[in-house]
Amino acid sequence: MEDVLTLILLIVGGYLLIQTIQQTTFGAFDDAGDLVTHDNVSYPSNLISFAKSIGQAEGYGVAGAIPTLYNNPGDLKIGDIGFGIGPTGITKFDTPDHGWSALYKQLEKIADGTTRAGYTLDMSFSDMANKWAEGDQNWANNVSAGLGTSSSDQIGNYL
Repeated sequence: MEDVLTLILLIVGGYLLIQTIQQTTFGAFDDAGDLVTHDNVSYPSNLISFAKSIGQAEGYGVAGAIPTLYNNPGDLKIGDIGFGIGPTGITKFDTPDHGWSALYKQLEKIADGTTRAGYTLDMSFSDMANKWAEGDQNWANNVSAGLGTSSSDQIGNYL
């Protein structure tokens, strides 16, 4: 009888632990050591527009595209936050909302100067592409065009 009671307690405890983990706001550190969290914060419309332009440039929303499959519109590489990573290190998120939230948070860190990844508000979209998109100037052209500007304009004008 004691073994049955122990087994029941273990099962119930495991279930409660899983429920707690699933309902907890989670965080992870990106390659630069910045904490990425997922919360219900409201972000300014200019930051959201910037994020949407990045998502479009990354191919988010295109069927079969990695950002779409991984719920990661920014194609962020911040490690495994509980849902795995792809073969090239791209983080998988459990929901699109969590992926968008992570992208907003990264852009917010750039905007307020708290990122340690080397982004600055005076860098151009082309400069940003050198870091974010491994030098892909098509990325810079697409992101800046989505915001109605050119790749030579400073990102600080849009964050």
